[in-house]
Amino acid sequence: MTGKHDQIAGSLIQDILSGQYRVSERLPSERDLATQLGVGRPAVREALRELKAQGLLNSGRGPQGTTVASLPTPHLA
Repeated sequence: MTGKHDQIAGSLIQDILSGQYRVSERLPSERDLATQLGVGRPAVREALRELKAQGLLNSGRGPQGTTVASLPTPHLA
């Protein structure tokens, strides 16, 4: 069974890939994401932690906040 944070992470990945959040763009705060998605902040926090570990997000404090990392360019054989 998939956890709530996995569903949130998947939703954020889709938003990034679709261009809703662009490279270097700041994501909404944990509180705002939780409100938008109708979930608790701990689930959002865990999802963001997972995406940072995968290299999809950059972590920052203060006004910079969490931003979308540069996405790798696919290599075609």
